[in-house]
Amino acid sequence: MSAKRKRVVVSLETKLNAIRRLDNVVEAFLENKKLPRKALLILDNASSHPDADELVSDGIRALFLPPNVTALIQPLDQGVLETFKRNYKKRLLRNLLEKLEDGLGVTDALKLITIKDVVYWVSEAWDNVREDTIRRSWRKLFGIEKASRQETAAPENQPRACPPENEELVNLCNHLPVAEPISAEDISEWINGDEDQALTDDVIIQMLNQPEDDDNDEPDGATEKISHTEGLRTIEGALAYIEQQETATTNDLVWLRRWRNRAASLRSSNLSQKTITDFFGKKD
Repeated sequence: MSAKRKRVVVSLETKLNAIRRLDNVVEAFLENKKLPRKALLILDNASSHPDADELVSDGIRALFLPPNVTALIQPLDQGVLETFKRNYKKRLLRNLLEKLEDGLGVTDALKLITIKDVVYWVSEAWDNVREDTIRRSWRKLFGIEKASRQETAAPENQPRACPPENEELVNLCNHLPVAEPISAEDISEWINGDEDQALTDDVIIQMLNQPEDDDNDEPDGATEKISHTEGLRTIEGALAYIEQQETATTNDLVWLRRWRNRAASLRSSNLSQKTITDFFGKKD
């Protein structure tokens, strides 16, 4: 392993297994098409990839693209990933502000975030990436549509205006107890600041050698189980609230009513069946 190209140890075997599976798929395709066993796997120049000489199988080999061309040739880098990360960070900030309204500090609010919360936020962030965003990424890639930054670039002697898509993030950040106002440049740096981060072997070894702290995985205390009666009451309240919202859709109401009926059915099934003696009071 060369010092020039550090590898992420924990993912190396996974990547090699993926390459082997891909090798089988390519080989089957070539055999079906009666083509010679020759193929080229083109990869970006990420430091986590194995060396090119490790990705060779007879006539099938890998070729790394030149450095710093990912943003030019990959569709996801034409605005899709940035939109996804922006959606995720909006959800994170809204969660923090909700906790602050309940009287918690920023540090305590962050400690309450669980892996399950993050998984749901990631799913929600991707669901909110619109189809036209993906279409525009391909149009930018083929030069059909110029990037908005190039079309609306401000003169060098004038401050750059905040992109409309970042205005909500700026507003949310400035509702936090920050020492200085958050600017559009701060938001852009926050969104794109993780693009070049890669874990080296030394960093991974250091992480593995640190003692595990299970207390940080989930909030203290077990979650109190909600009864079917209480759940039914809560869903009915949520249903009444959503019915009053102009943005509510039919699917929203149908989904909630389905859960309302399910909660009512579960509540009924848990009630003790009355006997005829229950309808008569006890004699004095």
